[in-house]
Amino acid sequence: MESYVGPYRILRLINRGGQGAVYLGHDERLRRRVAIKIHDMPQARESRRRLLREARLIASLDSPKIVQVHDVIESPHHLGMILEYVPGCSLEDMLRLRLPSIPSVMGVGIDVAGALAVARKKRVVHGDLKAANVLVSHSGRVKLTDFGIARSTAVEQGALSSAGSLSALSPEQCRKEAVGEQADLFALGVLLYRLLTGEHPFVTEGRLDVQALARGEHVPLRQRVGADVELAPELFAVVDELLHPDPERRPPNTRAARRVMRAVLREYPVAARYNLGEEAKPSFREESVTEPGVNIPVELASEGRSRLPPRQGGAALLKYWFLGWSWPQRLLAIALSVTLVLAPLALYFQMRQSSVRFQPIIVSADPRAELPHGMTHDWLLAQLTSALEQRLGQVELVGEVGVQPSLTLLAQGPAPRPPVSPDYDLSAAVHCLPGLCVFDLQRHGGSNDDESAQQNAGAQGLLLVSQGPAGWSRAIRRTVAELFP
Repeated sequence: MESYVGPYRILRLINRGGQGAVYLGHDERLRRRVAIKIHDMPQARESRRRLLREARLIASLDSPKIVQVHDVIESPHHLGMILEYVPGCSLEDMLRLRLPSIPSVMGVGIDVAGALAVARKKRVVHGDLKAANVLVSHSGRVKLTDFGIARSTAVEQGALSSAGSLSALSPEQCRKEAVGEQADLFALGVLLYRLLTGEHPFVTEGRLDVQALARGEHVPLRQRVGADVELAPELFAVVDELLHPDPERRPPNTRAARRVMRAVLREYPVAARYNLGEEAKPSFREESVTEPGVNIPVELASEGRSRLPPRQGGAALLKYWFLGWSWPQRLLAIALSVTLVLAPLALYFQMRQSSVRFQPIIVSADPRAELPHGMTHDWLLAQLTSALEQRLGQVELVGEVGVQPSLTLLAQGPAPRPPVSPDYDLSAAVHCLPGLCVFDLQRHGGSNDDESAQQNAGAQGLLLVSQGPAGWSRAIRRTVAELFP
C-alpha cells in the first residue's frame, strides 16, 4: 500500500535523525521528486503556532544556496516539510571517505557563508550548522538545509533553544547565554576547521569537550594543518576569529570570511576550483526505490493540509485562508460576504422609483356571492400596494381615495415627481360568483424605458371564499408576480 503526505507520494526513507525522518517523495501534480521531513507537532497551541510561523519564515528564504521549502503540510499531530530534493550526498557522508581539496573547501565555505547571509537578512538563525546539513549535489554545488530548529530573532529576541546537534554547539549555548546570529558564524568556523583538518576543534577521542568549548580552548588551525599545506595567513586569522568564545569578538557578518576565501580560491587554476562533485561522487547515495515500504502517519495523508499561501495569489490565496479558518470563522465570513453582496442590492431596491397610476378597483359580485369578512376596497388596495412594492420598490398612494377618478401610486424617492406620464398604468377588477372570485389585473402602456412595459398585459388569479383574507393575499401576490416577473 502506497503512503502519502498530503498529495505527495512517499517512495523511500532517506535518513532518520533526532530532528525527524526524511523521505524521498514524488509530487504527482508537478511530476518532480521532493524530500519530505516529518516532525512531531507540539501539543501546546502557542508552540504549534510558533512552529508554523517558523516554517513559513524558512519557506521565504529564496536562494540557490539554500534547500527550498515547497510546502508545509499540517495535521493534528505531525508536520510535513516538503523540501527541494538534492540528489548526491551530505558533507558528512563525504568526510567519512576523504577530505575535500583546498579549492573545494573554499567553494563550500563561500556557498555556506552566502546562505547564512541570506538567512541573516530575514533575521533567521540556523542553529544547527554542521557537515550533515550541507548537501553536495551531482554538479558539485552545495546547499544548506535543515532549518528545522531555526528561530526568527525578531520573535525570539535573540534567544535560541539549545536543541540541536552537539557538534554545532557554540560557547554561548554551553554557558546558557542568549544566542543569536553569531552562533552560526561560530558553527561556520567549526565547519571550515573540520574540512581543512578532518577534526572537530573541540572533540577529543570522539567526545565533545564541553568545558573546552565554553572557554574556546582548541588547537589553532595553523598547528593542525599539515606542514605540506600552504594557506594564506588571512585564512588562518579569519577561522580563529570565527571560533572566538566571545560572540562580540567574532566578525559581525560573513563578508570578511567570503572575501578571504575568494582570494584563496583565485590562487588555484580554474580547472581545480570545481572538483567537489567528482571528489564526492563515491559518497553519492544510490537512487534506488527498492527499499521496503515505509510507515507514514495516516493522518498526514487523510487530514494533512498545506499551511503555505499559494504563490499565484488571487482566488487560490482566498481559498487557502478560508480553509485555514475554523468552521465558526468560515460561517462568519460567509455571512459577512452575503451581507456585503445583498446590502447594495437592497439599497438599490429601496431607492428605485416607479410611478404607478391605478384605475379605481372594480368589484362586481353575484347577488348570491358572499365575500370574506374584512374584504373591502381599501383592503384590496393595500394588498395590491404591498405586492407591487415587492416587485417595483416602495410605493406611496397619492391623492384622495374614492374622490379622484383615478388613483396614483408613486414610489418614494429623494424628490417626488409629479404623477405625469406614469411608468405603469394598471387597472384591477374582482368578479365574484358563489364560492369563488376571479381577480383580474391589467397593465396598459406607460412611459417605462423597459420595452416589455410598453405592451399591454394581464394576469388572473382565483380567489376562493373559503381561503379567507390570508389566502386572498397570497393569490394577489402571485398574480402581481406574473405581471411583473
